[in-house]
Parts: sequence; C-alpha cells; structure tokens
Amino acid sequence: MDPFKLRFKNEYLGGPLVGKFINNAHTLQFNPSPDHMLRVVKFKKNGNEFRARLAQFHFHWGDDNTKGSEHTYGGQAYPLEVHLVHLNMAYDMSKDHLTHGDGALVIGIMFEPLEPDDDPCYSHAPGNKFFDSLMEKIPDLIEPLSETCEVEVDYASLFDAIPDLENNVSHYKGSLTTPDCQEAVQWINVLTPVKVSQRILDRIRTKVKDNNDKIMVNNFRPPQPINGRTVYKKNDMP
Repeated sequence: MDPFKLRFKNEYLGGPLVGKFINNAHTLQFNPSPDHMLRVVKFKKNGNEFRARLAQFHFHWGDDNTKGSEHTYGGQAYPLEVHLVHLNMAYDMSKDHLTHGDGALVIGIMFEPLEPDDDPCYSHAPGNKFFDSLMEKIPDLIEPLSETCEVEVDYASLFDAIPDLENNVSHYKGSLTTPDCQEAVQWINVLTPVKVSQRILDRIRTKVKDNNDKIMVNNFRPPQPINGRTVYKKNDMP
C-alpha cells in the first residue's frame, strides 16, 4: 500500500481562470496570467507533502473518437485529454522543477462525446462550459504560434463535471510525455471521463494548424508500458 492524498485549496476553484490560449505548433495551451498562477493543490504521499501551483494546461487529441488520449482506462483510449500542469512550489526559487522526481504534478482528465440522442442541445454536455472561451477563440488560433488576448475560462465547471473528484483518481510516478520526457511527474488521473459535445471535438481536430501548415491532429504519445510502476487507485484504498 502506497497511500496518497490530493487536496485543493479553497481558492483553487474560485472564480474564472484568466489568461491566454496559444497555438504552440504542437498543441493548444492555456497560460494563466501571473495573478492566476496561485491556484494550489496539496499532494501527500508516504507522509511527505508538497504544494504545487497551476502553471498551464494543454490538450492532446486524435483525428477520430477512437484515439487521442495519452492514458487509457481498461485499455480504452479517448478522443481528448487535458493535462493540468502544476509545479512544486518548493523549487520556484531555483527554477529547476524538472530535475526533481516531484518537480511537477499533472492532473490528466479524459473527454468523450455525448451520444447524439443525449445531446439535442449543445449546453447539455457537462464538460462544455470549460471549452466555451476556447471555442470562441479558435479562429484566432488557426496559425501556429498565434495567441489570443486575455480570456476567462470557466475552470470550476470542469471539476463540477467530475463526481467525488478527490477520491475518483489514480496515481503513479512517471515522466513528461513530451521531450525530454524527464522523470519528474507525480501523475494524477481522473477515473471518470467528462462528456462533451461532439462539435467541440470536431472543431478542435479540424481547425488548428501545426508548423507544417497541416491540420494539427494525433498530437499524443501512445500509452507506454508500465515498466514496473505501480498505479494506485484512491477509491481502492481504505
């Protein structure tokens, strides 16, 4: 048994998240404005606790609904995954987060489409509000290295769509999924996919270009072998 605990400080979900979306030619990324980077989670494992602040979030997606996520549940992949990237505040002064095994904490959340019969109205899918500002600004993000003006993201709505969040997660120690793939991440994966409207998935995968002037799709690393790691499920713990 390797118990862990994830806790969100009260202000973490307070009010909209303000910042800019960018097309960095590899993904769509949201960078919070400096005064919104103080949204903090607490992570405790084996008696050791650290605080990590939200630094950015970004997406991985496929060209259809059968792939796109970098994690799977029971072997099933999902069409879209968001990574909420937090940096351990103990290393803020040295700026060397990625040289430490606990330098980053990343929360992974999967998305799946609501079935058409369940989604007669765009607003019915629980995860849609989280994407409202991105959908509005997609025209500003078509070209690589483009960015938006400051926008507000309904960040709390994403967590409202996840039942019993702090107990509905798994954890393992792993790496970044992009080069140089440093072994610096405490991964937290939410075990319940969030439902969104199909039109959100379609718009993301058909509008945005990469640095080869091609539509940006399949920007995910395929799920990797566990390689001896243990994945702990919080809802299996006493």
